Amino acid sequence: HKDTCTKYPTIFYYKEQLILTITDKLYTCIKKQSAPRSDRWLAKQLKVKTRDIAKPLDELEDCGRIYRTDTGDYRAINEKYTYNGRVVLTAGGRAYVWLPDGRELPLEMPRRVAFAGEEVRVFLPKVEPPTALLIRTPDKLPGGGDSMELAAAVCDTERPPLYREGDEQEIRYLLSPLGNIRRLFRCEIDGLDTELQNGDIVRVRISERPMRGDIMRAKLVQIERNANALSVFEDALEERYDLTVERPEPDENQLKMLKSLQEQGLSEQNRHDLRDSVCFTIDGDTAKDFDDAISLRTSGGNTILGVHIADVSHFVRTGSPIDGEAYRRGTSVYLPWRTIHMLPETLSCDLCSLMPDVDRLAITCEMRIEHGHEVDYDIFPSVIHSNARLTYNEVNKLLAGEPSAVPSELHGVLNDMRTLADELADVRHARGAINFESSEVEFRLDDGGMPVEIIQRVQGKAESLIEEFMLLANECVAAHMQKNGLGCVYRIHEKPAREDIARLEELATNLGIKWRAGNSPEPRAFQRLIELSEDIPAKALLQTSALRTMTKARYSEKPIGHFGLALRDYCHFTSPIRRYPDLLVHRLLHFSFDGRADSGSCHKLQQELPERAAACSACELNAAAAEREADNLLKCAYMLSHVGEEFAGTISGICSWAIFASLDNYCEGAIPLRTLDEYYTADEAMTRMVSDSGNVLEIGMRVHVRVESVSLAEPRVYFTLTDVD
Repeated sequence: HKDTCTKYPTIFYYKEQLILTITDKLYTCIKKQSAPRSDRWLAKQLKVKTRDIAKPLDELEDCGRIYRTDTGDYRAINEKYTYNGRVVLTAGGRAYVWLPDGRELPLEMPRRVAFAGEEVRVFLPKVEPPTALLIRTPDKLPGGGDSMELAAAVCDTERPPLYREGDEQEIRYLLSPLGNIRRLFRCEIDGLDTELQNGDIVRVRISERPMRGDIMRAKLVQIERNANALSVFEDALEERYDLTVERPEPDENQLKMLKSLQEQGLSEQNRHDLRDSVCFTIDGDTAKDFDDAISLRTSGGNTILGVHIADVSHFVRTGSPIDGEAYRRGTSVYLPWRTIHMLPETLSCDLCSLMPDVDRLAITCEMRIEHGHEVDYDIFPSVIHSNARLTYNEVNKLLAGEPSAVPSELHGVLNDMRTLADELADVRHARGAINFESSEVEFRLDDGGMPVEIIQRVQGKAESLIEEFMLLANECVAAHMQKNGLGCVYRIHEKPAREDIARLEELATNLGIKWRAGNSPEPRAFQRLIELSEDIPAKALLQTSALRTMTKARYSEKPIGHFGLALRDYCHFTSPIRRYPDLLVHRLLHFSFDGRADSGSCHKLQQELPERAAACSACELNAAAAEREADNLLKCAYMLSHVGEEFAGTISGICSWAIFASLDNYCEGAIPLRTLDEYYTADEAMTRMVSDSGNVLEIGMRVHVRVESVSLAEPRVYFTLTDVD
């Protein structure tokens, strides 16, 4: 026999006559149909009973040959519209798939189950809005092994037990995986010698990927009775996003080699010696890795801006163990409770870091600026000696005219830098670049790691100054790479999809703003929307919605432009300590510096750029999802101490089961529809709900809520609506 997609043989040869089983007949019948068909209709065509095709239908669905529509009917999958992608999750637990072309689409799991970070195969039916159907998962469980550990919350232990067929073993427990897939599993747990309670957190080991409707068999690893033990959820989050693998620091021999590379670099003939030039770093108060230093001077009446970036590529050589691990990680990850560096701290916080009062290797981009425009530049390897390690707080005080710890000899150059940064910002605004206000927050943690305060991260003059200088350097380097044919990992950002823009236009209308992006939207249209939203109460909501309308920026070997920045050429050059794409750009620059742009090694790297760009984009996506979920987890942990209290907020979303509200303290939560006093019906766009008596709840409306409960397992805060403004 020949086996096709199922675990049962489906094609047999008997006396040279082809005999098809019911599974193949079923698939052939479905494939011929131009519309979805029900199981009853299919059974009638095959002249069998409906129950006879139940298992074959499941088999065909499991192996990714058919799918079930929203109405429960079946249709064949067209391989032409299947894609590989990576599973990601929103802070609210909704599953998405990220495709290599930058699209991030809602993910449905009809039969199969995937975990965060997995590479999967999906099918995109021609429906609006576009939704991806999971049709194939990896053969191996996450981590590449034959088993995996899963942290889950125990729920609904009062439900009557099930019994495994042919066995008297009770299947009592319903498990909800922590922050991973929004799906409940009936679970038989081996090694359990105590009764589990609702809210218990268990760590179990599974050896077979669970499917919808199946009973999952697992072996108990650990029980955590304290459902509010934040560290349990932090550890589970790091494990889900593959962040727990510790990187060994360089051993004695590696450290000796790295220090010899430093000495070698200091004596290289082609390095420009800038140790007598005044330069310094500006970073956050707690920063330890300093990628960039800046300088400003005049020469012959010209303003020369210097951006000096740590020469990480001099230490991290292609093919070395440190390089392999950096490529696997792709980026540093910044969680509220710790930073997971891409590079060993020996490099990121010492040898590569542009610390003050020591000689450091750098790649310098010097740009001559006239009226906010770069008119000439030079890029070269250098040796610098940073004069000071400044902080955003102290520089902001200085620029605001307040007493500051900034050395007096740097006051003049910093004021000149502010003037230059303002000119650069004006030019950027004039070309149409979109400037969304930051919604990032910071957490103040107590000694036990629990959040006690949430603070919005405000961008001051110092932060803006550094941002403008780094943007200009990145743009300059990208244009240089393109002009000289060096190859590059570009940072690209495509136009948003028309259907996403249409939803944003509808939201703006509901909020009282007349705004249209046009059939071929340009960045200026979104810039205009931000300006129109300045004076409305739902400003933050509208700007957040506009930001979500944007496609995901990603890395590519092709310079197709950056929509948000309104730039033709753009790359990441300024953070090689924490981003692998920047390290690749530095390597390509070094081939140019050394006169080896035509060498085999350079051509080999250029040929690898498509694969490496895609891998770096995936790593960035994984890190962003982890950081987003970590922030949401700590917001929920913060609200644990505020159960029963009332807060003011804004309706930020509506779905089939709840209304979502964003509080003024930067936390978010859900108001289940079942808790409302009336029955509400949502409009098609899910922007407003109307009750039977005519009361309206719509996105952007100010509300007052009471905190009813907090679940760290989901993680989610639940509210009760108390008043509407």
